[in-house]
Amino acid sequence: MQEYVRQLVEKKDEIFTREICDLQRHIRTTDHIQWFDVQRRFEPMGVKMIGVFCTMIKDLEFLDKTKYLAGFQQVPDLVPGFGEIEFNATKISMRVSQQLTDGIQSGKIAGLSSFLPEATTKIGGFVDACHGLSAATTVRIGQEQQLIDEIEKPYKRGSIHMSEGRGFGKTILIGDQFVLWEIPAILSAIPFETVCTVERLGSGSGWTLDDRRIEVPGYKKAKEEDCFASFNRMVEVMGLDLEKDPIKITVEGDLLAGSGVGASAAICVSFARACNEEFDLHMDIIDINHVAWEGEFGYHGLPSGLDNTVSTYGGVIKYRIRDGIKQFERVELAQPIEIVLGNSGVTANTASLKGFLEEQEAADGALLPADSTASGIKWNHSVPH
Repeated sequence: MQEYVRQLVEKKDEIFTREICDLQRHIRTTDHIQWFDVQRRFEPMGVKMIGVFCTMIKDLEFLDKTKYLAGFQQVPDLVPGFGEIEFNATKISMRVSQQLTDGIQSGKIAGLSSFLPEATTKIGGFVDACHGLSAATTVRIGQEQQLIDEIEKPYKRGSIHMSEGRGFGKTILIGDQFVLWEIPAILSAIPFETVCTVERLGSGSGWTLDDRRIEVPGYKKAKEEDCFASFNRMVEVMGLDLEKDPIKITVEGDLLAGSGVGASAAICVSFARACNEEFDLHMDIIDINHVAWEGEFGYHGLPSGLDNTVSTYGGVIKYRIRDGIKQFERVELAQPIEIVLGNSGVTANTASLKGFLEEQEAADGALLPADSTASGIKWNHSVPH
């Protein structure tokens, strides 16, 4: 077995070395992409190897570190143990240099997932695994140049700049809507995020939304009107002129779009951060939190401020409203804790929950504190950074 593995490694090294020598003379380039097509020259290796190869060479000296790297490899028409199948397909794997990685992670440069899936879908291809720094899709053999051209189109029509923002999901450990009656709550960010990309367009007006989040079935449809109201409110609060500067909003990430995990707050926070970067608004973290709270009105009627605060700041916090002023303090844990979250599959309406609590208060005033300030809450701008 060891000898067989040694032979395979030698074969891989031989093929890769030959291809690198060829690329130094013949790699193709566009304004933003450098690309190549190995066709079937990697056989007998499988199509996973085009990604391995791109990762290996992405920072080599002969490549342009300011351009995305793309490699094509044709899918073999043979499935081991099954037989021949005519796929007529080629796989594209894309990678980025360390220089581009730094730009993508800072939100100054578009990540691969912001354009490759859309370009692939437009020409009838299949989207595989796409992330900001690595991505792969499949198109028909002969569509290689067409896909590269499709990727370049946003740049040619003026959509050449994108900015990215992130917002944490959350779980509430103690308390919830009762904070509107000045009862403290303890809540925590969770290690899942919504990522929002704001892309300025060269034509049109207003904003469009591409929502790629995984969801509880029916959640996005149920929240469609809330989402529309939320984005419009935040655009107004930030003073953006989208008739002059139209944008495309793309939301994705590993946070589930569902009730109970702060999905709406995470969108609001990530959108505020992306706009702050894209339009150079000079907002600090307190301003980001405030814009996100304004966005939560679209979903919650009168938001408590819980979700957007922990989505903005992260960590574990104790949150309360006192005399109409929102305030919070960090809770320092001696060590990380594990939390198990269950998903009922039910899409909840927080605005109706507040109405329910008000009905209970009206029916039996002793249930809740008499000095509720739920209708007149404001931000305490001395909250910690």
